[in-house]
Amino acid sequence: MIEVTNYEIKTEGSREIFKLFYTYNGKEDIIITPKLYDNIFRTAEYNGSPITLSPGAHYWNTYPSNSYATDKRDKQYLQKFNHGVFVRFLKENGEVLHEEEIKFSRTDLNKRTHNNKFSHSTPIVWVIGDSNIAHLIKDIEESELVCNNVNINYVSHMALSLNRFLKSDYKTFLNNIPTRKGDTLMFLLGEIDLRFSIHQNSQAKGISSTTLLNQILSKYSKFLDEIKILYPNKIGVLIPAPPIPEVVVNSPDMARGTEEDRKHLYKIYKQYFEDQYTQNKIEFVWDCYINYINADGVTDPYYFNEKLYTFDQHINNGSHFITSLKSKINETHSSQR
Repeated sequence: MIEVTNYEIKTEGSREIFKLFYTYNGKEDIIITPKLYDNIFRTAEYNGSPITLSPGAHYWNTYPSNSYATDKRDKQYLQKFNHGVFVRFLKENGEVLHEEEIKFSRTDLNKRTHNNKFSHSTPIVWVIGDSNIAHLIKDIEESELVCNNVNINYVSHMALSLNRFLKSDYKTFLNNIPTRKGDTLMFLLGEIDLRFSIHQNSQAKGISSTTLLNQILSKYSKFLDEIKILYPNKIGVLIPAPPIPEVVVNSPDMARGTEEDRKHLYKIYKQYFEDQYTQNKIEFVWDCYINYINADGVTDPYYFNEKLYTFDQHINNGSHFITSLKSKINETHSSQR
């Protein structure tokens, strides 16, 4: 009933606009809502407004890549339309009228631009992971994201859990990052799992949260081994943020399990990779959140953003993280001289 006929992607400043063209071939008018998702992880969602379609008519919708509050109009922090899209047309009752993949793959070479200078040769430490990265970076001046002639760059994807990342086409995702020999890939994943999804899946599957976490960590370790073979880069893990404190949790949709449950999983995660590093199974394990944790073993509530009596689960101050990250880079650089 709906035929997607074309698409185009335009650049406006640092953001992109995805324009979707389609034709309605039904027999009577219908109200639909067109939605767009990233095609690899399907966690970034771009909503269109409800529209009445008439038989035989042609339509188009536009979707800005900076649809999330993390992004500013003049600066894009989250991922753009690099990995194809998945389009879904919903009826008023929520039923799917039509859905399909639009496959394409694009590498944004501008990601190697730093302070308006493009470089193939300047080494980059890539911080790759979920939306926590965007929130840490968004108030840091680009001039601060450099140390020892090494640039710091980021690839931040909305709502990307470690479990979902490992189950998806991560090779296509990583291949679209313009890495070069001499770069370092640091993965910052797992905060969503430790805060929410492991606890939810534990209840749904009747499996202990510890068992689920150990299964994910085992898969993560195999993924890192695979990446070390596929990429001529140094590979490492960044420990995710310390557990979210109970005082910040204002909804079951924000966190699951108790504060003690979350602390328990966090300790397992951190110890696992510290052991991996001690056994020389991984090159780098960096904890750049060390200055955010309080005496109770959770992230200090001071670092969360409170608006209208509701909290955002993201830490709203990235200065300690970047300072710690630069210190780790300096230590590594000095030891390799």
